[in-house]
Amino acid sequence: MATHAPHKPQFYVDAVTPAQADSAYPLIRAVAPEVTLEGWKDYVQRRYRSGGLLGLWDNRGGIVGVLSYRLGERMRHGLVLALDDFVTFELSQAAPGRAALLEAAEKLGRDLGCTGLELRIGAKGLADPTAPRAKGWVALGLDLDSIVLVKQL
Repeated sequence: MATHAPHKPQFYVDAVTPAQADSAYPLIRAVAPEVTLEGWKDYVQRRYRSGGLLGLWDNRGGIVGVLSYRLGERMRHGLVLALDDFVTFELSQAAPGRAALLEAAEKLGRDLGCTGLELRIGAKGLADPTAPRAKGWVALGLDLDSIVLVKQL
C-alpha cells in the first residue's frame, strides 16, 4: 500500500485588479453578507483611487484570501498602511495563508515608507460593547463594529 506525504497548500500573494475583483466577492460575503456584488465593485473602484487590494492565491490560481489597503497618517504611529476587509478561507488552524497575506502587506507597507501597519477586523467575539470604556461611546449612538490592531514596521 502506497502512502502519500501530506500535501501542504502553496500560496502566493499578488494584487487583485478591479477586473479580478468579482472572484473575491464570495470571500467578502463571508465577512459582509449585506454587501451586494455591485456595491463590492463600486468599493473596489474607490479603493483603487486611494490604495488597492492584495489577494492570496492558491496553487491552482484560485483566490482564497483578500485584503484592501490604503495609506493613513496617525499621530501615534506616523504613516501607516491601513488594512481593511481582511479575509482568508483556509482549513488549517495554523493559518499559513493569513500569515502570508499579512507578511506581504508588511512588505508593501515598508516599501511605501510606512512606519506602522493597522489591521481593522470585526469586533464580534473580540470586544465587549458593555465594557466600561465602550459603554460611553455606545451611549452616544455608536456601535462597536471593529477593532484596530497595530504593528510597528
